Amino acid sequence: GDDVYDLFAIDQVTGVVYLTSFLDADVEPSSYTLSIIAYDNYGDTTSKPDGSAYTITVSVDDVNDNTPVFDDLSYSVTIIGDEIASGTTIIQVTATDADRDSPNNDISYYITDTGAPFAIDMNDGTVTTTEALDYDTLAMYTIMLRVEDGSSDPLRSSSAVIYVFLEDLNDNEPYIDPSPGYITLYEESVSTTLVTTLSVSDADTDTINGDFRFAIVAGDEGLFTITSPGGVITLTSRLDRDPDNDEYVLEIEVMDFPSNGDAKLSSTGSVTVTVVDINDNTPTFASALYSVSIDECIDLYDYFLDFTNEVTDEDIGLNANLTYYISNPGIGDFRLEPNLGWMYVYHELDRELLADNYNFEILAFDGGHVSLTGTTTVTITIDDCNDNYPIYTETSYSFTVTEVDDPVGTVLGTLTAADADDGTNSEVEYVLNTVGNEDDNFELGTTTGELTVHLDAIDRETQEYYYLLCEAYDQGDPALTTTVTCTVTVLDINDNTPIFASSPYSVTLAENKPANSDVVSVVATDADKDENAELTYSIDATSTDGVTAEEYFDIDSATGEITIQSSVDYETTTSLSFDVLAVDGGDPALTGTATISVTITDQNDNYPEFTPSDIYHVLLQDDFDSDDVIVQVSATDIDSGSYGDVLFSLVELSFIFELDQTTGNMRKRSTATLSSDTKYVLRVEASDGGSPSKSTDGYIRIDTYDATETLIAIEVSLSEGEFDLVEDDFIAALTAVLQEYYSSGRVGVAYVERNSARRRRRATDQTVTVYVWGLGSDDSDTVDGVENDAYILTKDDLLDVFRASTDGTPVAELQTTDFETNYPVVSIEGYPDDETSYLSTAAGQTVVIICSLLFLLLLVLLIVLIWYCWRKKKGKPVGAAKKTTATRNVNKPGAATTGRSSPSKSSAPASRDQGRSRLQQKGPAVLVAPAASTLRKRQNINDTATRTNIPTQSKPVTVAERPRQIEVKSKDNEQPKKETEKVDTVQTKSQTKTTGIAIDPGTGRAYSYNLKTGERRWLSRKEMENLPNLTQ
Repeated sequence: GDDVYDLFAIDQVTGVVYLTSFLDADVEPSSYTLSIIAYDNYGDTTSKPDGSAYTITVSVDDVNDNTPVFDDLSYSVTIIGDEIASGTTIIQVTATDADRDSPNNDISYYITDTGAPFAIDMNDGTVTTTEALDYDTLAMYTIMLRVEDGSSDPLRSSSAVIYVFLEDLNDNEPYIDPSPGYITLYEESVSTTLVTTLSVSDADTDTINGDFRFAIVAGDEGLFTITSPGGVITLTSRLDRDPDNDEYVLEIEVMDFPSNGDAKLSSTGSVTVTVVDINDNTPTFASALYSVSIDECIDLYDYFLDFTNEVTDEDIGLNANLTYYISNPGIGDFRLEPNLGWMYVYHELDRELLADNYNFEILAFDGGHVSLTGTTTVTITIDDCNDNYPIYTETSYSFTVTEVDDPVGTVLGTLTAADADDGTNSEVEYVLNTVGNEDDNFELGTTTGELTVHLDAIDRETQEYYYLLCEAYDQGDPALTTTVTCTVTVLDINDNTPIFASSPYSVTLAENKPANSDVVSVVATDADKDENAELTYSIDATSTDGVTAEEYFDIDSATGEITIQSSVDYETTTSLSFDVLAVDGGDPALTGTATISVTITDQNDNYPEFTPSDIYHVLLQDDFDSDDVIVQVSATDIDSGSYGDVLFSLVELSFIFELDQTTGNMRKRSTATLSSDTKYVLRVEASDGGSPSKSTDGYIRIDTYDATETLIAIEVSLSEGEFDLVEDDFIAALTAVLQEYYSSGRVGVAYVERNSARRRRRATDQTVTVYVWGLGSDDSDTVDGVENDAYILTKDDLLDVFRASTDGTPVAELQTTDFETNYPVVSIEGYPDDETSYLSTAAGQTVVIICSLLFLLLLVLLIVLIWYCWRKKKGKPVGAAKKTTATRNVNKPGAATTGRSSPSKSSAPASRDQGRSRLQQKGPAVLVAPAASTLRKRQNINDTATRTNIPTQSKPVTVAERPRQIEVKSKDNEQPKKETEKVDTVQTKSQTKTTGIAIDPGTGRAYSYNLKTGERRWLSRKEMENLPNLTQ
């Protein structure tokens, strides 16, 4: 059909048939028949022997390119009935697939919601229930469907949804809410008193069950009524409590009235009404007065009076529950148990201190809503007992005596004690306990209470205090005793020198401790007492390091606590030695001395500091490709030991640069390539060896530049070794000149080489060329400006500053005495535009040597070839030629060759017949060129190659564009080896006896040939120059 031309096309040269549009198997036809005819270069056609064209039948196979779809995206199903049985069919859905063949158009149905109580027949789409459905449980269901085709390459599917709605029926009985099941009413409640309002629940919807009707069917005894509808229960007459029956159980029926005509449903419930008694009787005590005597030594919580059976109340229930209280709350020594009526002692009784009798009223309350009260009077008499200890006039006694000789008989003082009891219970005598008086050093008068000394001599330093137990006891039964401490203090005289507990004191102190931190506490003791032992501490300024110690330390004059007055810096002071004095308060004063040795230990208190600054700004050529150090970061930490060791690291990993953590040297990674005119900002962390370590951040900024646009070459009359010594001064001098034009600019050296060879430094040079870059501003040299664009001066900017004329003469500022003496400038030029010659490199020189050797080898071969041709022209044999069989497959692209000196296996044929015979067997494979329009089309397709416009001729130019595969068989019948050659064939008008022109694969030379005569001829250089470009 005509649509074949819209779907198919053929490459006129290669014969490749290809599609020009998409095929659809789902649209007829399912196959296409193509007729193919071949034309040669002269317009002849190739067809079947019967003259018909070759045919190609193209069958279109179906692919799964259509998605099965449901007839509707959503379905709605309404089911009337409160309960739907399991297995009920609710709907059948259908879907279609536009694909032509199975399994692409096979359809399967699925429910994607596995929790829904439904199932679907995967073949016919019938949806059924998998369990009973109840409206009262759930009134609406959503079913998610999916339909899939039968293909797996790819599997296609679509979705739909079914909404299932259930309608309600009256299938649930109403029931009374049990919450008001128990009701209480007070007796004497009047008619129409509200008892309760019933609440009814029904699982059916309100639109189905309608109103509810109520009726009391039992238990009311004519006292209760209920409204219907409404469910309000009230009294019909006055309520009186029956002593034998104070409870009514009402049985109530409730019924619904469905609006849709369904059968009425009913149920019964109960309400219990309890009649509550009212309080109308007063509690009554058996006696109006109760009198009782108790001993003042009675135990706590012992009860002595019981009212349990003393009070009656004729009411019942709560109205008859009694509670007992003492009317006077101020009587706190006794308590009355409120529920049992037991009276007991709550506080210890003391006849002497409090009272010997108590009078108060007892109250009995019943539990009525309005409580009623009964009363009686209680009188309690307290009997005495020996419950008081002798009491000293002082809680303790202190006496003093000066250390002297012969103190025997000295009266220290008199002790006095009294007893609040009467009679013999109040009579007191004294005795000295043996504890503290083991050696009978003191005596105490039995009736007088005088304390006297019974020692021959007293020495305070031997014993300063004597602690005696002085006892006073009454005459009761049993007797009560009181003991008091009598302290005898021996007064001191100043006869002892202060002595330090430890001397010398060795202290290790960490540097930088804050002010008021403790250093050491020196303690001195003085065997004396009071002011004789009151010590004052001070630092001895006259001792070694005493003055320095007073600057760093402060000493508490009273406690001897040495604290830090100002922080000690290890980097300034590592140790101190000084004396501390302790002076007592005697007259005359006595002094003790101790030496303090303080060793200061270093702390990791200093952060590493980058030097000379915390940003390193480097300019680097964009073609930099060396492992040389780009920049070395340096940092110092004045702490000692590992605290002062500094390691470097990049805060963020760089795939272009690497940093040596020990030396701080930064290099470019060998695999990385720098970008031109690019800013690289790297944050560097310098960390010390502390734990935890302290670290400081710095920055390395690298700006790349094009050397040809940025650098200038300054020739200096110094050797490289000499220049190394003055390089920093040279840069400073150039910077000073630059800053006359750019106030915050600076210069830097990119590299130095001998003379102008652009090689790295060698110490033997007597003149060096220094390649210099310049910055016009320092805005990018600070941390705050690290993200600013660098103001990189061009080489023209630098030449304007440093060069006086184009002949390289430096400006006058570079010809001063300082420059001429230290770093004489010879000339200044811009950076050369050409790059370093590859031949000047080691690799280039190696290539030159190898190429030279190959050239010599080719020259020798050429001489041999010329000699060979000359000998052959003279007709002289040059030796037996080796025979090699070559088979050329002219039906395939390419041809084989075994020689390099002629267009074929040997030189030009010896005879025309022989040449013709060989050409017929092994002639070059020639591909006929297509028409000019086709050639131009192919040239447009291959637009990546360079084409030569070949003019249209009466006989078209023949160009074989693709490589040909050549089979070469060796004489050992080895497998064919394939080689690729590019054959270009051109026909020209001038050579009437020439069929075409080809390239010999062995030598690469062009030759002309004639297929009829078999002749071949090498083309001259002039002829080759006039040929079109054969290499497309």
